[in-house]
Amino acid sequence: MNFWFKLFNFLLCICVIVSYNFFVDINAKDNTIKELNTKVSSLEKQVEYDDNYIEDIKTKINKNSGKESKTEETTTSSKYKDGTYDGEAKGFGGNIKVSLTVKNDIITEINVLSADKEDSSYLASAKNIINTMLDKQTTDVDTVSGATFSSTGIKNAATIALNKALK
Repeated sequence: MNFWFKLFNFLLCICVIVSYNFFVDINAKDNTIKELNTKVSSLEKQVEYDDNYIEDIKTKINKNSGKESKTEETTTSSKYKDGTYDGEAKGFGGNIKVSLTVKNDIITEINVLSADKEDSSYLASAKNIINTMLDKQTTDVDTVSGATFSSTGIKNAATIALNKALK
């Protein structure tokens, strides 16, 4: 009788441990799924925002190219040379390299080319500064809270690139 009681208790302990590990694993997976869904949602909003911004830029470019006399005035009084320029600056974990494209005195695109030593979550948050710079058409914008060093690196690299475009 004593043997069966001990065996039952042993099997009960094994079941409790296995069940606990099973539920801990499920909880961890649920948290990972929630985190990934949040990131996907954020990226979807970013893509939608970028698509709308690109359409706005295309509209501005088309308006400028349709008026030859205004284009000539813009060309002579423009501040920046058209083209794509690179800049590099210190971020949180190392150097961040960006490319910045200017067309008809409009900053049309800013891309992070490399940021190998940056923490991926800080970098993802910091990239939001790019939309602000494009919206305001300047690199003189506030940094991203929670990713201050990484966003400062992007901002400074974009400033260096934009300075290369000056006439």
